[in-house]
Amino acid sequence: MADQSGKRGVQAPPNYSSRRVQVRLLLLVAAFMLVVVMMEEAGKLKYYAWMWAGEVPDQAAAEPDVETRLPRQPATDGSPAGSVQGSASPAPDAEALEAAAAVDDPLQRTILDGWIRSTAGLTRAERMTFQAVLYKTRHTEPLTQEEKIAWAPILDEVADGWDRYFEQAREAIDDDSNRYTDAQVSGWKRVLKSSEQTWRNHWLPVLNASFDNRLVGAAELEDLAEMQGHLDRMALANVKDSTIFRTVEREAWFRLLEQLRDAPLEEIESRSSGTVDFLPLFKQPRDYRGRLVTVRGSARLGYRVDAPANPFGIEDYYMLWVKPRGGPNSPIVVYTLDVPIGLPPMSDRQAGGETELRHEVAVTGYFFKNWAYRSKEGINVAPLILAKMPHVEDEPSLQDMSPSRRAAIIVAGCAGLVAIVFTLMVWRIHRSPARSAQFITRHGANLKLPPDEVRAGVADSLEKLELDP
Repeated sequence: MADQSGKRGVQAPPNYSSRRVQVRLLLLVAAFMLVVVMMEEAGKLKYYAWMWAGEVPDQAAAEPDVETRLPRQPATDGSPAGSVQGSASPAPDAEALEAAAAVDDPLQRTILDGWIRSTAGLTRAERMTFQAVLYKTRHTEPLTQEEKIAWAPILDEVADGWDRYFEQAREAIDDDSNRYTDAQVSGWKRVLKSSEQTWRNHWLPVLNASFDNRLVGAAELEDLAEMQGHLDRMALANVKDSTIFRTVEREAWFRLLEQLRDAPLEEIESRSSGTVDFLPLFKQPRDYRGRLVTVRGSARLGYRVDAPANPFGIEDYYMLWVKPRGGPNSPIVVYTLDVPIGLPPMSDRQAGGETELRHEVAVTGYFFKNWAYRSKEGINVAPLILAKMPHVEDEPSLQDMSPSRRAAIIVAGCAGLVAIVFTLMVWRIHRSPARSAQFITRHGANLKLPPDEVRAGVADSLEKLELDP
């Protein structure tokens, strides 16, 4: 009984060369990998939609909590009731002057300051005509007779504004000369003279060329591009965060869209500053304004919108609400000139239509502002991007995934690798005896040793020792 119980208590090790044991091991490894996959899938809220009557809430447990709601402000500057203005701000020209004062280069600062002051008296309609003339000149298109008639007084006012600016600047330098050293006074006079020569010898002739209906040459187009760069910086200085769209921001809005439309998509993406998350855009809008950035996320809603009247030939664009990848439960708003083939046709917003989306996208475009919009919670703020066309992505890359999902995929991959290695080891162990038996069967006759080469056994050795004296 003791021997039998002992035999029952001691279990023989498994025979890893057995087919049955191999199958069990493979089933165990497969079960482990299945558990890892189920753990990953269990974290997706789409499987629990029935608990919220089909509505899938956004997952934000491991994401930063950002307060994007904006306190309601009284309407100002003649805005209709209910408009969102954010905190009180100075007039657009004052904001532009503040931005010009922050420019380090004295010549660039003087030129920007001169443009701001020389165009300060233009009405909205006159500014629109100014932009239309610049647009046609850039694209070497002649002005109509009506445009020439409207353009003449505008150019006169701008030229008079520059003349007043130079005169007042010289007077200011002379009046304050006792406060600065001779070297500083001489430096400011050189800067003023250089900016005046640039205006009179380069920019004014280009603006006058539109009256002659002649096509400007390459050198004049370079002068126009330089002048347009200063005007673009002035327009961006008028953009204010945490507000709705303002009329004064239209110049910057359509100029950025024009540049996106006229440039190849590959060039736009190559000039991007790189992938930027939600928080930097939301916390540091001035640092990113007017810069090309790339954002990634899940497009949840989209629709087509008619563009306001503009001289740039832009008739419509599409609006996408994107949940940022790895960001908070707050959207990034994208206005794009076109949509890729991977997205469904967009409904018309003017007709009350909206298109629900569930597509991973990568968007490269200009950051414009933190835009105030109405939501169920009140007034919220979202980063706003102007783009040419987004890219539809299949699934986030391993680098772009959340840490938990990335860890789960790495664990599953390691488990699969271990299973493959273990299977190969068992296969080799199982394969070796079979090959040995086959070899012995084929060559057994040749493997027999002669009698004189066979060593004595244990019994023969003991008998020999007993007989020895």
